[in-house]
Amino acid sequence: ISGAPQGSFITYTLDGSDPTRESLVYNPSDSIPIARNLLVKAFAVKPGHFDSDIATRQIYDVTQTFSKDGIYYRLVDNVLTNEVEVTRGNKDYEGDIVIPDKLTYAGVEYSVTRIGREAFYNQGKLRSIVMPNTIKSVGENAFLHCSKLTEIDIPASVITIENSAFSSSGLRKITFHDGLETIGKNAFYYTQFTSITLPQTLKSIGEEAFYNCNQFANLVIPESVNYIGARAFIGCDKLE
Repeated sequence: ISGAPQGSFITYTLDGSDPTRESLVYNPSDSIPIARNLLVKAFAVKPGHFDSDIATRQIYDVTQTFSKDGIYYRLVDNVLTNEVEVTRGNKDYEGDIVIPDKLTYAGVEYSVTRIGREAFYNQGKLRSIVMPNTIKSVGENAFLHCSKLTEIDIPASVITIENSAFSSSGLRKITFHDGLETIGKNAFYYTQFTSITLPQTLKSIGEEAFYNCNQFANLVIPESVNYIGARAFIGCDKLE
């Protein structure tokens, strides 16, 4: 924002409404963080002069990814919703990660509703992850090759676990809750948990979902399940 004459100040809005003298005042030495496409409106004010015309600028293709408290997020929808997913960033995660249910960025509050595709892919130093009860789905390859992730509790809010979400991870214990409906293809491929209790809301078990999970001996399929994909339990050598 520039072009105001000496002795004037600029007020602006980011929500498409017309600015007034009481709107936000622009400081040229500061940046304005934005996380989504928006319409900027601004005008200049100078004592003893008429106000300038309102200038407008539509901002497109805003980078939808940002970091807050060491976790990377991406807007699920750039215009219509205040929801974000955990996404893959440019850093390695290690130790214990707690994902918040809500966060505020650039003055906007967002709900965290999804673990995105490859969000924690190949994070070999990640030991544990706590998901909030706002998460609706765990994306494809989200925890693929997380070798030190040995235990996880899937919140009741999760409806879908997508393809290869926990494939080849270090899982030894997994807790499901009623609410989960779909387990995708290869979701738990080659994981080594010793027991598993499927939720009573489960409807679909994908192809090769538990391929080569050879450490558990028994399993109850809930009556709610209406689809079991090909080779869903192939290589489960201890399943009696």
